Amino acid sequence: MVLPILTSKDLRDLKQLFQKTSQELSRAAGYHFQDPFKNWENGKGAPTINEYFAITAYCGLTPSESFDWLTATKKYEALMVLYKLVRSR
Repeated sequence: MVLPILTSKDLRDLKQLFQKTSQELSRAAGYHFQDPFKNWENGKGAPTINEYFAITAYCGLTPSESFDWLTATKKYEALMVLYKLVRSR
């Protein structure tokens, strides 16, 4: 089994598409006095799996949708579909 990889580009796409700030997404991950999301989107480290699910939940994705996006072969296209789904709820 190949483990999915979350890239800094994926994180930037998520932030831009869902129109969130890095501070908002850092807070969603549990950081109230730091902004690690800015580092993550610039390729310095990455969120833990729990932080990832907290961030995507803040954007309106269910755990199942978050996992589907994480494992998609065409992540940006999958994220666009999920964005439209969240907007229609």
